[in-house]
Amino acid sequence: MKNRLLKIAVLLLLLKTFATVEKANAQTGTVKNLGDEVINVVKEYEPVLNDAFKISLTPQGDTSTVVPTNLNYNVEPQQMITNFNITPIKPVKIKDEVIKKLYRGFVKGGYGNYNTPLIEASYNSLRSKSFDVGAHFKHLSSTGKIKGYGYPGYSINKLNLTGTKFFDKSQLDGDIDYSRDVYHFYGYQSPPDMFTKNETKHLFSDVAGSFVFTDNNADKDAIKYSAGFTIYNFRDNRRSDESGEIFKGSIGKNIYDGNAKLNFIADLNQTHQNYLDYNRNIFTIEPRYRFNKDLWMLNVGVNGSLESNSSQSLYHLYPHIEAKYQVIDDQFSLFAKWTGELRRNNYRSLAKENQFMTADTILFKNTNDKLDISFGAIAKLSRDVNANASVRYSRLVNDVFFINRDELPVRFETYYDDVNLIAVHGQFDYNESEKTIIGLNIDFNSYTSDISNTKVLFKPLYRIGLTGKYMIADKIEIKPDIYFNGISYAFDYEKSVTTPVYKTIKGFVDLNIGVEYHYTKILTVFAQINNIGMSRYYYWNNYPNYRLNAMAGLTYSFW
Repeated sequence: MKNRLLKIAVLLLLLKTFATVEKANAQTGTVKNLGDEVINVVKEYEPVLNDAFKISLTPQGDTSTVVPTNLNYNVEPQQMITNFNITPIKPVKIKDEVIKKLYRGFVKGGYGNYNTPLIEASYNSLRSKSFDVGAHFKHLSSTGKIKGYGYPGYSINKLNLTGTKFFDKSQLDGDIDYSRDVYHFYGYQSPPDMFTKNETKHLFSDVAGSFVFTDNNADKDAIKYSAGFTIYNFRDNRRSDESGEIFKGSIGKNIYDGNAKLNFIADLNQTHQNYLDYNRNIFTIEPRYRFNKDLWMLNVGVNGSLESNSSQSLYHLYPHIEAKYQVIDDQFSLFAKWTGELRRNNYRSLAKENQFMTADTILFKNTNDKLDISFGAIAKLSRDVNANASVRYSRLVNDVFFINRDELPVRFETYYDDVNLIAVHGQFDYNESEKTIIGLNIDFNSYTSDISNTKVLFKPLYRIGLTGKYMIADKIEIKPDIYFNGISYAFDYEKSVTTPVYKTIKGFVDLNIGVEYHYTKILTVFAQINNIGMSRYYYWNNYPNYRLNAMAGLTYSFW
């Protein structure tokens, strides 16, 4: 291609030169004869390929025409002969639930130092769809002595009978309790035998019976109700006698997306003392409406109470609001409550807290919990671990406390004060298939009296308990526990002249351990050791505890 272009260029140059000469000759009028000249151009041969014709990549349609042949198929049906045999299908077997074997009852007997016998027996009917009955008896006593103090012997005796009758859509529960407990006022030291056992004896007798009828209709739209009553008589050997009748009832029904319920309580009380007889009645009504929405639960209502005694009648009204929010399903939830209530204080309830009190000259009052606000959280940390914590503030009017009398032997009576209470509670539980169990409970209680420079008595600042259980090879069960009790205060009459003076009751640590050896399913050997540190501590002023005490015995179950 390049050679051809070169030849054309040379030819054009010659033609241009020739034309120029001719033009000049024409202008001068002369013609010059240049003659013939041969020009040979010599150059290396360069082969040149012609352009290739590329095949187009764009497909083109097939213009040919095909005429399909018309074919007809004909399949003759023919029945196939088969043998049909019926084979029964085996049902899927569901593993039966392991139903624990029940025993009708057990007997337990043991003996410990300080001359401490234990006898316990229980009897109960087996599984039944129509009824359930049972009985339980317990005796625990001691005649041991505490060096330098009066006679501290005691005796605890309890008998309980229970029964339940099941109907198609309801049930009737009955319960009868009897207890006879004996203690001695041993809070004196100079000399220990200055009083006889009969003079310091304090006997409590308590008999109670209750019956409750409950509707168990499974229809969610049906009206649910329950009704019951309790009667009791509580007395001691020092001319104090108290009796009461308590009637309780409730009725409820599902309305819209919630449940409406009404509770009614009539608590009647009669007290007979040495020189004082009076009646104290409380009538309470509690309407409620509870509903759940998504992750929320809300329960709203009011608590209305009318307290009536021989001299006056007072009416109290409290709001009641409960809320719970499930932050994480079945894992973590928050709750809060704002409520209030009127709490009954009587000889029966307080004597179970302090057996060394006397009610011969006490006029009991009810506690008005005017404001009770609390909030907290519940967490399920894993399948085996649960925890919860809460903080509570209460405004209490006529809250009841114990005070030590200025006498020998030391006895206690009640006094009342208006206080503010801040309570912090924490609980942690670890339960691994009932083989390893750990429980931790923490309670801090801070009381502030309306009266300046006044301390509440016999209320420790904190109580911490750590309990556990560990099972070895399904045979040996070890149950340790340890308790920490904070300091509390008692009244010091020797130093009090014009202003109150308080004495400090030291805090203490109590370490205990129990061991059970399950020789067979029906025979168990047990041992219990309390106060392993052998410390001398006090729950009540001038009333020391036993030092190290131990007990061992057997438990036998029978049909």
